[in-house]
Amino acid sequence: MPTELYDVCELMGSDQATLQGAMTSRTLEESQDFVTADLSASEATYARDSLCKALYSRLFTWLVNKINESTKVATNRVCKVYC
Repeated sequence: MPTELYDVCELMGSDQATLQGAMTSRTLEESQDFVTADLSASEATYARDSLCKALYSRLFTWLVNKINESTKVATNRVCKVYC
């Protein structure tokens, strides 16, 4: 197994065989039967790029939310009225 696949699986907490299968084949349902077909090189490349984009997007959103939470100014919930 390539070390890159191992590293990605470690970070995602995924099984190597599952991720490799998802990146190199697709499963179709035809009349209550499942058919597995291998992806071409260009289709596998597209699947890899799509996974990278999705992971990057989720990581970026998580990071922005963490930064926003840590820089949030605490507000005083008790309002005082001065006359």
